[in-house]
Amino acid sequence: MSSTIDIKVNGHCTPNTSVRYRTFLIFLLFALVGLFYIESGVDFENYVNYFDVVRTYDYNDLLINRIEPFFGLLTFILVRFFISNFWVYFFLLIISIFLKSYILSRIEQSWFSFSLIICFYLFRYFPLYELTQIRVSIAIGFVMIAFLLSGMRLRCIFFLVACLTHYSILVLLPLLLILYISERFSSEYQSNENLIWMLTIICFSVAGLGAHSVLQYLTPYFSVLQIYDTKSFGEVSVSPFSATILIDIVGIISALAIQQYMTPSTRFWIYAQVLGIICFYSFIDFPIVAYRVKELFSIFWIFYIFKAVQHEGLVRLHAFLFTIICSVSYLYFYFIGASAIF
Repeated sequence: MSSTIDIKVNGHCTPNTSVRYRTFLIFLLFALVGLFYIESGVDFENYVNYFDVVRTYDYNDLLINRIEPFFGLLTFILVRFFISNFWVYFFLLIISIFLKSYILSRIEQSWFSFSLIICFYLFRYFPLYELTQIRVSIAIGFVMIAFLLSGMRLRCIFFLVACLTHYSILVLLPLLLILYISERFSSEYQSNENLIWMLTIICFSVAGLGAHSVLQYLTPYFSVLQIYDTKSFGEVSVSPFSATILIDIVGIISALAIQQYMTPSTRFWIYAQVLGIICFYSFIDFPIVAYRVKELFSIFWIFYIFKAVQHEGLVRLHAFLFTIICSVSYLYFYFIGASAIF
């Protein structure tokens, strides 16, 4: 298995006309949607207040700021270019959209799978990330590029930038290591695929048993966790079987039921979803953390759909049905029944 995703992206490739057209199409679509709904995000006012604070900063203040270094530096630069906080946020939105456009347009795919993945991202992730968690959204853009690139050095650079944009990305490090193993030791990985993932899942499960204690220990040292605690974010009630969790669990179980028809590179992304669900239940005593970590792993449903639609029969049908169910359900959750998210 030379490439887990089978996507050729490197610093020397020259995008063809189709790729440029798709990049422009995605960018224009997402930018227009973002511009129209930008002020409807629940965190928009929080970011506006943060921008006002950053306007009073000097370079030394960036070192003691709780916000991750790369995002803090990026914001520090932008507030000096734009007087209006609206345009600061919009430019951050543009950066996020550009990263997603780059990623989605360079996945070698048919127009069918291209349209499927765009709808999936637009309805499931766009309201959550671009319109709400812009800091996480930019970090996800960098980490997805890290998983797409073929060179380990470039992967590490983009992964580091992602972590410096949002520290929660660190939870994806084990997945990046397994990806490296699957490509560096291809034949060994394929012959021991089940064993590798079984051990990984066991390790995640065992680690999850002490997750609550670890978070309690780390809270005094990390201001983000202190904020979750002191502002009662940790007291938000999250159902262990909310609609969004059940959709993913059903998607995982149904995919595992037909995994014998999948290639190892397709199964890779299903196993990644299993890790996300394990993390969710491990951190459920910290609901915001649990939900955020689960959603970080869930972004790789995009890679699964891309791989699955290249199959025939049940696997392709599963990807299609899962995309439609997710798109319709999340459209309802975000705009009609938001309480179902939790």
